[in-house]
Order: sequence, then C-alpha cells, then structure tokens
Amino acid sequence: MANFQLILRSIFRTIPLRFIGEVLLLGLIILFVEFRITEKKTIDWRQLYSDHKPDIVIVKIDDYAFRSIAGGEVSREYIATLVNEIKSYSPRVIGMDFLFTAHFSDKYDQILSEVKKIDPEYADPDQKLMQAIQSEIPVVLGANLILNDKEKVRLIQPIDSFLQENVSVGFTKVTLDKDDVCREVYLYKKIAGSDVPAFSTRICQSAGSDIAVEYDPEVIRYFTPSKTFASFSSKDILDGKFRQVSKNWFRDKIILVGVTYSGSNDFFKTPLTGILRNQEELPGIFIHAMVIKNILNQQFIPDQKRFYNLIALFLTIIILIEGIILNRKTIPTLAFILTGILHILLCFRLFLNNGMNIPFLVPLLIIAIGLLCLFFICRIRNEYTNEQITS
Repeated sequence: MANFQLILRSIFRTIPLRFIGEVLLLGLIILFVEFRITEKKTIDWRQLYSDHKPDIVIVKIDDYAFRSIAGGEVSREYIATLVNEIKSYSPRVIGMDFLFTAHFSDKYDQILSEVKKIDPEYADPDQKLMQAIQSEIPVVLGANLILNDKEKVRLIQPIDSFLQENVSVGFTKVTLDKDDVCREVYLYKKIAGSDVPAFSTRICQSAGSDIAVEYDPEVIRYFTPSKTFASFSSKDILDGKFRQVSKNWFRDKIILVGVTYSGSNDFFKTPLTGILRNQEELPGIFIHAMVIKNILNQQFIPDQKRFYNLIALFLTIIILIEGIILNRKTIPTLAFILTGILHILLCFRLFLNNGMNIPFLVPLLIIAIGLLCLFFICRIRNEYTNEQITS
C-alpha cells in the first residue's frame, strides 16, 4: 500500500493540476457533444454476445444467382418465377423487398405493342408478377418513403394492379444515425393523417401478430446473421434443390426475398460492422429480418434506466466523502475501481440475460470524476499541511 501511495504522489506532483483539469474538461466536452452516439456504441459491443436459433428464412439474389440471370437484370419475370417456386413450399408469408412503383410497360411500350401483335395472349412482366402474387399466402411488398426539403413525408406505393386482396404494403426506408449506422427503426409513420406501417411491421401483421401503433423509434437488437437466419440463393431454389428433401426449411415460415449481390446499393452499416469479424455492411433484407425477429420476440433494446445514474452518483459521493474525512486515497481509490468493474459486469449480465439496457458511460464518468476529485482534494490538503509546517 505504501508503494502504491508513493507512486500516486509522484505522478500527481509532476503533473500540474491545471493541465489535468483542462484535459478532464476537454474530455467531458467531447463526450457530451456526441454523447448519444457514444452511448449507443456501448450497446453495439454488448450485442456481440447474443446468439439465437434460425427462425426466418431469407431468399437472397446474391452474386451467385445474379451471374446466372440473362441480361444482368433482376426482372419481374424472374421474381415471378421465384415467388411461384417459393409458394409451392407453403410458407406462412412472403415479403419482397422490391419497389414496384412504376409499370414495366412505361419503359417498353413500343416493344410490347409489337410483341402483342404477334402473340395477343402474351403476358407482360407486370401481368406475370401480378399472377404470381395472387394466392392464399399473404404477400407484402415494399413502398418508397420520401422526405422532401420541407420535411414532409410522402409514400409512393406499388402500382394499383399489384394491390390485391392478399397483398399488403409497408415502407422499406432504413433509418441511419449521424455516423451512418442503422440502429433504430420506425414501426409506423404518420403520413397524410394515416398510420402507415413499416415493411417489417406489415410482415408480422400478415403472420398473425398484433402490433400497437407507436411513432417513436425502437432500438434494434442485432444478432449474428449466420447464426440467426437460414439463407439460400435464389438460383438454388429455382434449380429445384429444395423440392424433395428440404421443404421444411420453408413450410409455415416467414420468407423474405431481397437482393444481396454486389453493386445493388442496398447495403448499410450496422452495429456489427467493423466489430464482428468478417462482418461488413449488411444487406437491407437482413436488417428487415432483424427487425421482424425483434418484433415477434419483443427483443427491442429498451430505453436507458437513468435511475442507475443517480445510484452511481450517490455511491461516488459517499466514497468521496469518506476519503476526504479519512484523508486517505488508497481505500477510496480501490473502492472506485471495484465499483467501476462491478458496473461493467452488471451492464453486460443484465443486457444479455434479461435484455435490460442501463446507462454504460455516465456511471463510469461519474466514478472517474469522483476519483479525480479525491486526488485533487487530498493533494491540495497535503500541500496546505506542508506549507503550515514549513511556516
């Protein structure tokens, strides 16, 4: 203990108090300027230790499938063929992360008119897709959510011919934080006086879940994609590899169809990006899957319990007062360190076991400030005592 006190005294005698105070003040300013993002990043780290069994199936149009598509374009005919194949496996609901907001024929009117002269019964891609989604199996399509310069929200729905009895719509727009990371999701938006559900919300409703209307964003709890969702290439499905032996992968499951091939511009940073090994930006269809899992299992990360900040402040004041009264630094310093370690362990344990999210940074900050205050007060008191003895 004596050696420890000697080390502390030598450190704080060589470093000016003013310099320490300036560094501490600068640190506080930096922390609180971007505090919300900084606190969220602590949640990012805590999510790395959550693993769950697959329960949602993703059909991805990946690079392997994209190379096999004639013309290098994911056409509506291709999607219609894929949907028909998936329907044969009896899923519970099919969600398609595509925006069919314009008629195919708008672009190829002249060509289609010439083709129909030769073959009057020719079905254009819109008709083929419309026929594919006509089914007893619920189908959910994406809608485009646009925020204009005047902060007004506008929803662009799929073309009318796709909006049939068993087809519903939800907006697919992803919410990004200031650091371009997708951590939050809006389950509903108020648009022109109507409650419009998100794509993931609508899928859960089609699967039989009741979801209360809530306009505040929810914080997504992420899971390791490879351990949480079964995913298959659309090429393997169209090649019939699952027709005989693996239909149970799809039967009565939520099936999500989306693009994951390079260059699709549908990739987003998530809390796992850059933290989890080999985890780059995540395709939008996987983010929708994460949200659906959060909705069905009620696993969104709750708001911080700020009551724990008061507990940390109360303990810090008690330790600080005891140290000042006793005029000792060693025991209070150890108490501060142990309190900080206990807080870190508690944060991880409650988050992983109970899904409880408590503030991570503020209690540690309060403890650190209390420790520095103890050093400053004790040093000033010692210097004052030495001056009194010298005089």
